[in-house]
Amino acid sequence: MADDYELENLICPECNHHGTESTRCHWCGGDGCFDTSDEDFLIEGSQYEPCEECKGTGILRHCPECGEDLSGRNVIDPDELYDLH
Repeated sequence: MADDYELENLICPECNHHGTESTRCHWCGGDGCFDTSDEDFLIEGSQYEPCEECKGTGILRHCPECGEDLSGRNVIDPDELYDLH
């Protein structure tokens, strides 16, 4: 099953390719974390751990040019770049 990726207006920090792809994390369902108290009934209250796949963001992101996994990494938004001249 192929994931439905969305094209984003972001720049890959590895290869400077303009345009990354993202999709909701299928491991955590887009929550970015897991409630570990479901696994251990002796824990009282909710205990959350970040998803290792999306690094707690709920979004899987990669560069279609170099294949770099960009989940949880800082990527450059060209709309937020300012001309300093």
